[in-house]
Amino acid sequence: MPFLIASHETLAVSTTAVSLTVPTPTPRSVTRAYIKVYDAAIRWRDDGTAPTASVGHREAAGDAFFLDGVTNLTNFKAIRKDSTNAELNIIYFREE
Repeated sequence: MPFLIASHETLAVSTTAVSLTVPTPTPRSVTRAYIKVYDAAIRWRDDGTAPTASVGHREAAGDAFFLDGVTNLTNFKAIRKDSTNAELNIIYFREE
């Protein structure tokens, strides 16, 4: 099934874990996100638990990944890994 772009978001990642602002377009929900990391490394989790600078999936500046599933999107949290803030650019998708 094809995906359509539903929304975009830019998210600053610092010393406190941040969540995605998942849009809820009608008639279908957002079910996928493409996330690109800029400026510095991050740690992230998608189980609802906040990551720390040493615990969670690590992504370096320049890395990009897809996150699938409504639960994973709403449970996603990220924090910077080192002393430099990061930026996430997110594209949200919904099924056609």
